[in-house]
Amino acid sequence: MINEELKNVLKIFVSDAVIIGAGGIILLLFRVLGDPYKRGFFCDDDSLKYPFHDSTVTSAMLYGIGFVLAVIVMVVVESVLIYKCVNSQLKTDLKTYGHLKIIVRNIYISLVPFLFGAVIEHIVTDIGKYSIGRLRPHFFDVCKVNFSKINCSQGHIEDFECLGKEANEIREMRLSFPSGHASFSTYVAVYLVIYIQKHVTFFRRYLFRSVVQALLIYLAWYTCLSRITDYKHHPSDVIAGAVIGSTTAALVAYCVSDMFPCMSSHDLNQSTVSDGSVEQQCHNEAQQLHDL
Repeated sequence: MINEELKNVLKIFVSDAVIIGAGGIILLLFRVLGDPYKRGFFCDDDSLKYPFHDSTVTSAMLYGIGFVLAVIVMVVVESVLIYKCVNSQLKTDLKTYGHLKIIVRNIYISLVPFLFGAVIEHIVTDIGKYSIGRLRPHFFDVCKVNFSKINCSQGHIEDFECLGKEANEIREMRLSFPSGHASFSTYVAVYLVIYIQKHVTFFRRYLFRSVVQALLIYLAWYTCLSRITDYKHHPSDVIAGAVIGSTTAALVAYCVSDMFPCMSSHDLNQSTVSDGSVEQQCHNEAQQLHDL
């Protein structure tokens, strides 16, 4: 029994790891081998003449806070849900399986779809970045175009030389659309807002839940605005990134995670009679434990 259970767990884990790992390899190939589309410019394009600024929200901050925040929210919510469960059947199962095992299982079930969605969101964003090659607002400051070799009277300039010495910045200056920061921050915020809305039913008053959800949206909103004020992206880049992130979050939450019954008509019928209460969630826990 134990060996069979362990085999099933390993199969699920390996399957999830392979899928997410494959997406990670695709992202790595973009970073290592990706060559952005060589888009030209107009010499009098004022939207490309802004100075280069360091990022207010760095990539390390973005991903560190984003992933850590998701883990913290899921660990806290799942732990509280188990603690609050008062269903007699679940109490018996808790003695059999142990609190920790159930919490770990629930966190895994919640976290894997989130990671899968993050990979998908990044792939969609990178496809846009490398296929469009839109120049960032600080293009002229970073590139330092050699104007002695071009004729601005020709209009659109496609063949030009950059005198800038920073190779990474020269490459990054072509990856403005869509905004990766806006895409990821919005993805994290929207996914966690949906997750909290669906799972946090253990407060008698839901104002606290709404405050947490609002804070998540504010963090994403601030990140989006910082990309414009730092002259890293044009406003339309940020809007496109936010659309990608929020759309991916909604689709993953609805069709990939276990929060909504997207594919199963049987589950859909069950959900129509579910009141979303702690008691109902505990009842579902008791049923799911027998599938372990």
